[in-house]
Amino acid sequence: MREFFQGWRKRVGCATLVMALVFTAAWMRSYDWPSEYQIIGDPSDPRDPPPSQWLSSRNGGLSWNGCFKTPDGIPKFAYHSENGIIVVDECVFTHWKFAGFEFKSSAATPPDTDNAADVSDWEGYRMAVLPYWSIVLPLTLLSAYLLLVKPRVAKPKIVGEK
Repeated sequence: MREFFQGWRKRVGCATLVMALVFTAAWMRSYDWPSEYQIIGDPSDPRDPPPSQWLSSRNGGLSWNGCFKTPDGIPKFAYHSENGIIVVDECVFTHWKFAGFEFKSSAATPPDTDNAADVSDWEGYRMAVLPYWSIVLPLTLLSAYLLLVKPRVAKPKIVGEK
């Protein structure tokens, strides 16, 4: 057994396989028991409320969410009309989704604000999702390569031969 772990390739291959198994377990767990960790910004920050961020594991992916104050400039509204009344939707700047990857950047007014023209009242939101398969698959392939492929042995060169 000890001779199996000779060389750096076998050690690194076992370590990447263990990491792939841990991420696979987290992937399966994310469907039944979602987890969320929140980091609240510095309370002494002059912005009210302070920026906050969330890291969550749910629905087969790792997601990062963050709230922040938008820079100067009012975002364009996304809206629709119902019976002649304009209803303002979420103001989406960017929304991109493909194969489990997702990125969204948006802004909206806080619900307690009557004056939407006041730029200081705008709060923004960003979200990025990284699917677990995009972590597990490369780790598994790397560990298979390191554990199963035999290293090539270099042939010694003979002086005078081309």
